[in-house]
Amino acid sequence: MDILTVKWAKIIDQRKCIGCHACTIACKSEHDVPIGVTRTFVKQLQIGTYPSVQRHFQVTRCNQCENAPCVTACPTGAMFKREDGIVDFNRDTCIGCKACIAACPYDAIYIDPDTHSAEKCNFCSHRIDVGLLPACVVVCPTQAILVGDINDPKSQISDILLNEKTEVRRPEKNTNPKLFYLGLDKEILKPSLFEESNIRGYMASNARKGYNTSNSEVHLARDPKQSSAAAIIEYRSQSKPMWDWPISGYTWAKSLSTGTFIVAALSILMGKLDGSLRWDLYTGVISTIFLFITGFFLMLDLSHPERFYLIFIKPQWNSWITRGSFLIMFFGISLMLFMIFRVLDYPVMTLILRFITVILGLLTSIYTAFLFGQAKGRDLWQNRLLPIHFLVEPIIAGCAILVLLGWVIPIDSSEINWLRWVFIGSSVVNLTLILMDLVISQKTDSAHNAIRYLIYGKWAKYYWGSIIFSLISIVLIIISSGLSVLLLGASIISLIGLFAYWHAFVGAGQSMPQT
Repeated sequence: MDILTVKWAKIIDQRKCIGCHACTIACKSEHDVPIGVTRTFVKQLQIGTYPSVQRHFQVTRCNQCENAPCVTACPTGAMFKREDGIVDFNRDTCIGCKACIAACPYDAIYIDPDTHSAEKCNFCSHRIDVGLLPACVVVCPTQAILVGDINDPKSQISDILLNEKTEVRRPEKNTNPKLFYLGLDKEILKPSLFEESNIRGYMASNARKGYNTSNSEVHLARDPKQSSAAAIIEYRSQSKPMWDWPISGYTWAKSLSTGTFIVAALSILMGKLDGSLRWDLYTGVISTIFLFITGFFLMLDLSHPERFYLIFIKPQWNSWITRGSFLIMFFGISLMLFMIFRVLDYPVMTLILRFITVILGLLTSIYTAFLFGQAKGRDLWQNRLLPIHFLVEPIIAGCAILVLLGWVIPIDSSEINWLRWVFIGSSVVNLTLILMDLVISQKTDSAHNAIRYLIYGKWAKYYWGSIIFSLISIVLIIISSGLSVLLLGASIISLIGLFAYWHAFVGAGQSMPQT
């Protein structure tokens, strides 16, 4: 059959799976997968209390999605879908941004500790291409793993899909998985039934500093109707969160960069701030400095920072990392041109570039909301209010920086009062958006649990800290008079609060396991 007409799919019959882990070992051997990570593994769930105990298995791996979110999120096309439907990867063009990991709703992708690139199950495409079955299929002692062409109505897999009830994981994500399950227990199908995992690693893994390397953990299902007994989850895949404080720092620094210029430029255009050369140069230089810091945080988060240039020579335009990188670049170029023409005293070009740079600054501020939204595996980040949040935060940051600049550049009382009112208004809106996390009903269990960890769990100190800092800064701005120490303190406190919230938001969004 012509390879172009084939559409590969996989069925795992959990009624036959005995939990022997032969598929895991065969996969590791076939692909030389190092200890500490795995492309396929057998999740185990024990339900009940002695003597009534049941054990369930779930063979977990890449779902070979028709609408693969990892492919969409990858900025360089390192994750790609072949014409036969197999989602494959190219480790040589991966920059290690981990966007694919965030996008995957199935925790199927990892950063290989040897290659430092994103890797996963690729259906043993090298074997498929020469007419062989995937290694896991060959070694399974009970023939619980089946592969075939779903475009061939005579294939065994097509017959099963037509005549038997199969299930897929997380169908609400609309990824259209081509990994189907027979006889999968509902408790093991929904990881959101259980609390946050403390496991960091796999059944066979190296101990990592600061990690609990226990192979099992005990939870109680939240809903008594789902399970009335203790449930032990064993060998769950829950690796280190892919995005950490560098992403929080990137978000914070980018807001300072864009916000400083936007607030100053719009205030000058509205006649609320002195449009002197000194103001333009100071705000332009500060915006440029924080733009470089933004880039530094982005590079710091990459496992292949030396390949960052691939985004610009091999861009995958559906990725918001790609779009954002170009927006940051254009904002930086426009910012530099603005300062050059401002120094050379070309009023018309300065005015045009001021408008262009403001627009690029706004787009650079907001795009991160869509970057988070592209992470389909993280339900907390699927928030329609994020664009507003990323629009308000730079205004706060810009006001704070301009207040601090007021101690260096002469500023009169009317200008300070203007900044105070903008500062108060944006801070109140920002605080309202933060507090809405407490009252907005979440659509999914995963998002609901992530909110719980944001408010009550390990990220609560940052979340409540951001609220306290916001309240203090608002009070200080209100009671301050002119350019006072109180206003100075409010500026510093508000900047700390901004970082605290995004650090909590980024961390809590990754709290819930996907398997």
